[in-house]
Amino acid sequence: PVGNTPAGVAVTPDGSRVYVINTGDDTVSVIDTATNTVVNAIPVGKLPNRVAITPDGSHAYVTNTLDNSVSVIAIDTGTSIPGGGTVYGLDGRVLDITDDGVLDGTPVQMWDFTGAPNQQWIFTSDGEIRNPRTDKCLNVEDTGGGGQMNGSRVQIDPCNGSSDEKWTFDPEVTDGGQPGGAIINQASGKCLDVADSRSENGVPVQVWDCTGEFNQQWNFV
Repeated sequence: PVGNTPAGVAVTPDGSRVYVINTGDDTVSVIDTATNTVVNAIPVGKLPNRVAITPDGSHAYVTNTLDNSVSVIAIDTGTSIPGGGTVYGLDGRVLDITDDGVLDGTPVQMWDFTGAPNQQWIFTSDGEIRNPRTDKCLNVEDTGGGGQMNGSRVQIDPCNGSSDEKWTFDPEVTDGGQPGGAIINQASGKCLDVADSRSENGVPVQVWDCTGEFNQQWNFV
């Protein structure tokens, strides 16, 4: 099984992967030919209809009919380049899914940049921050008591459209300049925050009242 309304297929030159366009859910399914199982579902543009792979097998190009775009997929990492990128924070470390986890509730931490799939994110038009490998969204844990509190941890969960998973971005987050800007949770009005302003691998990411300090400034690259 793949996604909704599969409509096109391309095979990598070495025969190890098959890329299938799913026009009904705007994804590309990646099949491992050794096991004939789907190993990834990559979000692309609206109504994808064709896919082609470069002769060296490094990239797949997908045409998207309804938004007049082409999505470029890096085959070695399985992430969608135009819609995805890295979120840099305090001292150049990045948002990272702990231990490359895929389970609901896996916490997000700060880590040195590696370019791995657990450090890749897509900023969607409706305010989600989505990891393309897991297809899960950045969410704030449910601490009870009617809302998120200062110190509530940030984690990945299935994307459900709730305000807990919606974020507002200062223009400085995406304008390429320094030092960056705030990423604000729409449910709580609190900012994405590096706990205790600690500069080391493994520091948890949380939400906190917005202060404008460096531990709340982010760049999406």
